Amino acid sequence: MLNTLVSIITSGNTIDFRVSHAEATAVKTVVTDLILGKYDVVAPAVPAAAQPAPPTVQPEIHDQLQKLASLRDSGILTDEEFTAKKAELLARL
Repeated sequence: MLNTLVSIITSGNTIDFRVSHAEATAVKTVVTDLILGKYDVVAPAVPAAAQPAPPTVQPEIHDQLQKLASLRDSGILTDEEFTAKKAELLARL
């Protein structure tokens, strides 16, 4: 059985492996398609202990609402603009 050497060269590494000559074209196609993003590749699951905590958005939204109220009170925003943006921010909660 004849083998074909497959080399995948990246910016910091080279991976060499051998496949049967009959499978070489199929392997090349799969690797090329992966590089071009033709497959949906699922990243390995992160262990529960290592997952980052969800960001706290309430203080940020509270600050934005205060800024919007200030802009409305100074006449920069209309009541309609303030109400629309307020509803948008509250929908994020």
